[in-house]
Amino acid sequence: MTKPADSTMARLKLPAALESLDPFQDFVRNQTRDCGCSTAAQFKIQLALEEALVNIAHYAYPPGVEGWIELACRLDKDGRRLGVEIRDGGRAFNPFERGQPDTNASLEQRQIGGLGIFLIRKMAEKADYRREGETNVITLEFRLDDAS
Repeated sequence: MTKPADSTMARLKLPAALESLDPFQDFVRNQTRDCGCSTAAQFKIQLALEEALVNIAHYAYPPGVEGWIELACRLDKDGRRLGVEIRDGGRAFNPFERGQPDTNASLEQRQIGGLGIFLIRKMAEKADYRREGETNVITLEFRLDDAS
């Protein structure tokens, strides 16, 4: 999906806090409500967004610093894909730089962390990160007709 012009994206900016999770989830549900989004795709979208948003709320900003998250959604012209852009002004961090976790290792042998990003990669058809000035930008793409 090419990056759309800003005017075609629906946007919502809220505090980087767990209390913002439900409004962000409702916002995305509203964006996909009338386009025939499958139940499986809706589940994947909501789960991936929850992982990304919770990570930002917990780790992007130093303790005591109030931050923000901006979520933007765009349906492609035929309504079969949803592009999601998540922005925050927290410390620079590329969550996709980490290697894949060893999901075959026992719980005792596994490193802490990384499963949320692993999950996002599994749920989204595409997942990328870039830094624009002082802003982290995560872009995700989902198929809305996903039947799996």
